[in-house]
Amino acid sequence: NLLDIFIEMEKRVILGEGKLDILKRVCAQINRSLLKIINDYEEFSKDFGQSLPNEKQTSGILSDHQQSQFCKSTGESAQTSQH
Repeated sequence: NLLDIFIEMEKRVILGEGKLDILKRVCAQINRSLLKIINDYEEFSKDFGQSLPNEKQTSGILSDHQQSQFCKSTGESAQTSQH
C-alpha cells in the first residue's frame, strides 16, 4: 500500500525530515490533497520541534498518531498500514 512505499522511501533516505521535495513533486502531479497533507505535516513538525526542543523526536517521519491521521485522510485503515 501507499504507506509501505513511504516507509521504503524513508529506509532508502529518499524521504525523511527535510527530504520531502520528491514526494511533494509527485503529489502535486497526482493528488493535490496529498500535497496539502505534506505541507500540513511540515508546519506541524516545525511547530512541534519549536514547542519541545529538549524532547527526543522519533527517527521515523510518521509517528503512530501521524500514521493514523494520514490513513484517515487517505481512506486507509490504520491496521492495513501497520504491516
